[in-house]
Amino acid sequence: MLGGVLVQNCGYNPAGAPHVLPSVILNRTLPERGSAKPHGYCSQGKCVCDKGASGDRCEIIDKCHSKEVDCGTDPTANCTLDDGRVYCKCKYDLNGFDYDKKTCEPCNGRVLRVRIQERKEKVLLQNKILQHRWRKVQRLQKCGNGSRHCSGDTGKKVCECLSPYSQLVDTCEWCDCGVNYGQCSYNANGEKQCKCNEGFGMSKSTKECVEACNDTQPCQNGGTCPEGGACECPDDYTGTWCETPKWCTLGRCGHGGDAECVWDSKSKTGTCKCKEPKHLFVEKKRGCMECDCGENGDCFLQDEMKVCVCKEGYADNFHKCEQCDCGKNAVNCSFAEGQLLCQCKERYAQIARKNDLGLIDVWCANCNCGEHGRCYYYGDDKICACEDNYQERYGTCLECNCGPSGLCIFGNDGKPVCVCDYGYTLRNGKCEPCNCDPPNMRIGSNCTFEKGEPKCECPEGFRENQEEHVCHDINECTDTSICPSNTNCVNIPGQYHYIDECYNSSMNCLYSSTVCVNSPGSYECKCKDGYYPSAAPSSLYHLKRYNNCHEKGTKWRNASIALGVILALGIIGFAFYVYRVKRR
Repeated sequence: MLGGVLVQNCGYNPAGAPHVLPSVILNRTLPERGSAKPHGYCSQGKCVCDKGASGDRCEIIDKCHSKEVDCGTDPTANCTLDDGRVYCKCKYDLNGFDYDKKTCEPCNGRVLRVRIQERKEKVLLQNKILQHRWRKVQRLQKCGNGSRHCSGDTGKKVCECLSPYSQLVDTCEWCDCGVNYGQCSYNANGEKQCKCNEGFGMSKSTKECVEACNDTQPCQNGGTCPEGGACECPDDYTGTWCETPKWCTLGRCGHGGDAECVWDSKSKTGTCKCKEPKHLFVEKKRGCMECDCGENGDCFLQDEMKVCVCKEGYADNFHKCEQCDCGKNAVNCSFAEGQLLCQCKERYAQIARKNDLGLIDVWCANCNCGEHGRCYYYGDDKICACEDNYQERYGTCLECNCGPSGLCIFGNDGKPVCVCDYGYTLRNGKCEPCNCDPPNMRIGSNCTFEKGEPKCECPEGFRENQEEHVCHDINECTDTSICPSNTNCVNIPGQYHYIDECYNSSMNCLYSSTVCVNSPGSYECKCKDGYYPSAAPSSLYHLKRYNNCHEKGTKWRNASIALGVILALGIIGFAFYVYRVKRR
């Protein structure tokens, strides 16, 4: 009994702490704690009830009173309020309440339909408490899937388990000692124990019954054999006889069967070796890939890509090591898209030529453009790629700088010549701005510098028009004496040109026996000394057959005279005939 005083309308106060109020104090002794659990607390002389409870002393559970939670008439069942939840609790922990039968039922190997009816209140906290209670009830009411019977009549849970299950604390758990069955059980510490059949022992690594080791079948790889037991293997090995490295049991070499596991006991490292030759194992794919660079190189895989490391004098050509030779002046030889590529020493460059067999020979040939240029070959031609402000001259890059606004080239005398951009003029070896365009200067004039100032002058062959401020072309052909008498004068902007038709006499006079004589607007082919012309009118000399001279004293002279006489007689006869016709 717990001493104290009962306060009207409000539970109880502990002894030594009487709650004195103006109201009537009932001198009654408090009931035993636990005989009626209060569901509230006292505040200022009144009872404040928990949610779901009511009454002067918070002794009424609302859902139990209204039969919303109906625990039936079973005397071992009690309608209980716990942390805001209302459910039917059985007196004995190994029993569970069946809400269909409304009675407390003992466990019998099945999960009872324990439904804690909290259908309306679904607050998160209540759900968590509900799950906790459900798990607790499950633990108390079943022995697991491998049980045949569960009894709690004695007040202590007893499980009868089916093989290959065994009781672990208060449930039936899987307990298997392997294909070589022995008797499996759990000790007080929850450890599996195997009582193996004759000729077998329990492996400490696999916890199963395996063949026992003996003198005829010893343990491998440093394993020990206890009397009548199984092999006890080192940390790196497993298996009945400690024959399998643990590293090889983790599926590291895949499951395709194309690779085998190799373990190095000294370095304690494992590798996967492909069964097919010229194949390598790929870690990411857990499988083997073909990797063959030919007999002149070794093949490796990098990010699942083939890499060929070839012998000296060979290079990778489409994943095959093939012969590669650029000569003694090469630093390195390689292939690029099937073509030989030479990395040459300084002052040498790659050159390619077709040999007598029609094959392309490639080697490093001498190629030097000086310190300020890069030398290479385009076909058989040497090309110098010079640095800025340098130009090639006779195969060497020499300084040639006209500034950013001009092009520098070398003249025939080897001196730099500047070709300035429009609006720029050469000054002190550099192209500087000098503009003669209007409105400042005259159109078409040349801009030069005089005493540091721009000066515009019409170029030679032009004359300034004062009114238009334009440089006009001078027609030099108006001066009739400017060209030889036997030539034609042709005016061109800024100058003139006379035409000599005999300049290219081989196009006019066709035979070496003739000489071309120029005349204004025309020419004439005359015979050289010792030659005579063909018998033909001068108007026919432009024809090839008559544009010829014959050496005197030859048969051609007689033939020419005869032909001339015949032509003359023919002409006279024809004239006489015309005269007679007119007289009639």
